[in-house]
Amino acid sequence: GQLTIPDYVGGAGSSCDVLRQDGAPIETLPSMRGVESTRALQEYFEARCMAVANAAQTSCNVSLSDGVPHRWVGDDGPTVGKITLDDFRWMKHAFNKANSPQAGRICLLDSAVETTLN
Repeated sequence: GQLTIPDYVGGAGSSCDVLRQDGAPIETLPSMRGVESTRALQEYFEARCMAVANAAQTSCNVSLSDGVPHRWVGDDGPTVGKITLDDFRWMKHAFNKANSPQAGRICLLDSAVETTLN
């Protein structure tokens, strides 16, 4: 399938009267606004992309392709529900079976995963 996000998204900003009257930080406002807008747009599109991708999934379905699961949460055994290095090995295997280019492979994880792996 093709991922399509048809929205036009823009940003707007304003400064309050106090800032305009003060005048001292007025030169920094455009650069600050650019950084804030860029981050806000990144978060918006990331959330939209994940929502669209998730909507195409079926709950409790491992998305078998070539006999290999392409979706799972953790492994079996004592670490059920926690990602382990074995899960990354299985992910690599799934990508290889799907003939996915190595340069385009990504894995989005919660920052708490680092604690589990180390």
